Amino acid sequence: MNQRQMQMPRLKKLFGAAHKDALRKTTLTNPLLEQKLARLSCSKREIQSWESNRERILSDLEQRQQTLKAEMSQLQEIEDPVKKRYMMKSLLQQWRDNDLTLDCQQQEMNTRITALAAQCNHELAVLTAHTPGLVNGDKTELVHGCVLLVIEALIGIYERLEDSRVKPELARAISELIATTAALDARSVHSNAQIVHFQKESAFLRNGGAGLPQKIMNRHALRPQSPARHQQPHRSLDE
Repeated sequence: MNQRQMQMPRLKKLFGAAHKDALRKTTLTNPLLEQKLARLSCSKREIQSWESNRERILSDLEQRQQTLKAEMSQLQEIEDPVKKRYMMKSLLQQWRDNDLTLDCQQQEMNTRITALAAQCNHELAVLTAHTPGLVNGDKTELVHGCVLLVIEALIGIYERLEDSRVKPELARAISELIATTAALDARSVHSNAQIVHFQKESAFLRNGGAGLPQKIMNRHALRPQSPARHQQPHRSLDE
């Protein structure tokens, strides 16, 4: 069992279903801290929900493309040239519309995910600036548990993105989130090995997201990277 696998149960205990219990056990009395932690919890769920919806939408659209391609191949059986041209024109228009929708959906989901990363960073920055009592070890561990899972979710999404236009922006947001979390860790009396890893590796993101080293993908991805159907380049009808 590697280091990440050993750490995840602890993080999940502080996050997930045990979030409210963890808040009670740390006897938090700072309303701002509770509010920001709750927001970070929602952010993690939103990331998972959006990624799931994105996968479903892309799958539906690509299934539609396959259907259109099958219908296109059946045009050879139509003998009436006028009817054949009409149906060909209709299918080509549907193909273009479907392909445009596919691109728009990808861009929309990528933009929402990037905005969420920036919002998480803002929440954490406010939390760090206005809660000097976070040097309490239990409270700091709780914050780290929430934030680290958000970072892991974002890195998992980053490495699966095929849209090069949004990757630099998302990379910068992740880098800022890592830096802010590392600053929070510096105020704690407890060291956090996972934060140290993220802090060192964030240097690879500071150049605008040219890419993440494979070791980050292997250690921090929420699930193993596997080629998805929608990651394949669009093919023309002639192929």
